[in-house]
Amino acid sequence: MPDMNNLNMNLSAVRPPIAFAAKNARFVPNFPQGSDELWMADLKACRHDVQCEVFEDILFVESNGTAFIYGIEFEDGCPKGLKPELALKQQSFIQFLRDETRRDNDALGLAALIFTGHEYSTEGKATAAYIAARNTSLVMGVGYRNNDGKYELIGIDPEEDSWLESARSILPFDELCHPG
Repeated sequence: MPDMNNLNMNLSAVRPPIAFAAKNARFVPNFPQGSDELWMADLKACRHDVQCEVFEDILFVESNGTAFIYGIEFEDGCPKGLKPELALKQQSFIQFLRDETRRDNDALGLAALIFTGHEYSTEGKATAAYIAARNTSLVMGVGYRNNDGKYELIGIDPEEDSWLESARSILPFDELCHPG
């Protein structure tokens, strides 16, 4: 077992794990071209006694059996073809997710490397919460910057590494926490 003192953890920055719940997943008309579907859901992000935020009307794409946050496929997180205010809302949500992942990884230091998916953990939790709310079987699509600095898009079976199981074990949206 590694010496915890050598993992460069910033214990003063460690916060409770973030949890997501989603509700009110609803279909929005198909994209004009192709078979992709656009969906919308409300998400709640909560860190026990630290943070609680509600994000309403977050857009998700379902394409060829994969669900992803609309905009995550672009490195800047800004979806193309949306009205500017909607694109900015999506981009801001994606930036929130990326910032939370970065904060967690910074706090954990080298210990973050032992966790599968540490590069996209918050993005994965939000997407898994959406899939759980839809109560369907979909692959999770996430975009992230890998250790070489290259932006990658990957599909993850949410049944692997307990993404979906964890999402389903979170309290329901209305019980998770109350914004304060």
